[in-house]
Amino acid sequence: DLKENTIPEVSDGAFANLTKLQSLDLAWNCQRCDHSARPCFPCPNHHPLFLYSNSFFAANSSMTYLSLRGNSLKTFPEGMFRPLKNLQSLDLSDNLLALAMQNGTFFADLKGLTWISLIYNYEPLVTLDRLTLSPHIGNISGLRHLLLSGNFFHELSLSSLDVLSELKNLTRLELRMNFITNCNLTALTQLPSLIDIDISQNMLSFLPCDSSPLCEIVAQKSCQDQNLCPHNFLEQPLIVRNREVPSGNEIWEPNQSNGLGMNEDQVPKYPSLFDFRVHFCENELTVDLSQNDILSINKHVLLGMEDAVCLDL
Repeated sequence: DLKENTIPEVSDGAFANLTKLQSLDLAWNCQRCDHSARPCFPCPNHHPLFLYSNSFFAANSSMTYLSLRGNSLKTFPEGMFRPLKNLQSLDLSDNLLALAMQNGTFFADLKGLTWISLIYNYEPLVTLDRLTLSPHIGNISGLRHLLLSGNFFHELSLSSLDVLSELKNLTRLELRMNFITNCNLTALTQLPSLIDIDISQNMLSFLPCDSSPLCEIVAQKSCQDQNLCPHNFLEQPLIVRNREVPSGNEIWEPNQSNGLGMNEDQVPKYPSLFDFRVHFCENELTVDLSQNDILSINKHVLLGMEDAVCLDL
């Protein structure tokens, strides 16, 4: 574990002799400080962690997990991930990879991944109209978990949906806290293996008559009431990230078990909402739309969720 050591550089061949190394954590060495929950220690001149093409090279590398979280990274040297043939989990959250997520070619060298976190890679003071994912992400054929929360965009582009459709083993897609105003749930729920879709904490309203003056008035009033209108985002809200919370984890409060049912001894049948979800929702289509701007429940809200077993509104 080498995290939070203000290491400014990983030289060529630094791990060349560690052929048995399976897990490497280099998080928070060159910290981006615009949303830090604690005192922040960037590298000199706020430079990113300096990496080389062979920074992680080792003949017959055994590495399965790598965290480069929170290192102000904007891109990667050509071929840096290529030697990591056994890499399965990669944490790139809390960097500055907004552009690389859209045109990065390094994804082509990550074909063995099953889990990747790209959480909070937004560019400061920029909210995108739409997120266009790099087509090379579609080549990660075994990817099961894709975490894209906190990247600040209003909708996924059509080409991004095409990229997602190439991921035949994708089971979890996380899109929390992105200011999404429009989402094609029908397209998402029809992806072949996707069963866990989290679009909570966004700005979805699902108003069925967006073009009519009445609906515009209702939508505008709702936005004003909650200070959530798209044109009010002249500045992005303060995002505070706790470095102790693993990116992508869901937090279920253990004291929220009331109403889940009692057994004959008056003990809650499911000690927490997490247990409830595991019991009823595991391996079933689950859609989380909680903490959005949904004014009412109607057929337009539920369109595309006909096969959902668990729905969080």
